[in-house]
Amino acid sequence: MPKKTRSKPWPIGILVLVLILILFGQWYFLGKFVPVYSLQKLENVLTPNFALKQQISELQKENENLRVQIFDQSVSPTSTVPVYSSYPFNNNQYIVLAAGSRQGVGVGDVVTYGSKILVGKVTSVSANESVAETIFNPNWEMSVRIGSQQINSLFRGGIELDITLIPQNLSVNVGDLVVTANQGLPYGLEVGRVQSVAADIGTPYQRAILEAPFKLDDLRNVSIVHF
Repeated sequence: MPKKTRSKPWPIGILVLVLILILFGQWYFLGKFVPVYSLQKLENVLTPNFALKQQISELQKENENLRVQIFDQSVSPTSTVPVYSSYPFNNNQYIVLAAGSRQGVGVGDVVTYGSKILVGKVTSVSANESVAETIFNPNWEMSVRIGSQQINSLFRGGIELDITLIPQNLSVNVGDLVVTANQGLPYGLEVGRVQSVAADIGTPYQRAILEAPFKLDDLRNVSIVHF
């Protein structure tokens, strides 16, 4: 019978070389054909507490979305109501609305023209009517901001809408938009546009006269903002 020959073992150097080639091939395949983000995703899944972290992240996103929705609802008109005619009294300080507590109107509600222009604030309410003080009332004062620079200043109501306490070193131009920046009112409601600017004599400030974006006599319907 022929004598069986025993196969010689591979040299250690060749085994090491084969192992290196195998590892290099796996690395090349993963780098070539598997996207990096997939590897990162796999690493994240294998990380301890990944599911818990993912749930927390999703809850944070949901919470942020809810906050945005609540803010939008708080500054968006929820209803539109008719305005009673003030003729022949022609009183620009107050307007009477054809809606009251039965229609959901409450003291402190903000009255707007459309959704972005401030008209006034509800001061008294009955069952089916309510009275709103307007920005034309001489007693109306509030903080506002002017133009793209958002210059802080003080608004005063009246027949002539007045803005004071404007620093002299800041530039205010005719046509600049003036918006609300006062607590108790939605931020950024339009109050009017600068009609003229002059030095406020005897003070280190400027004074501006505003042109309102509406006339009370033209109001037929206003929006109520529950703020």
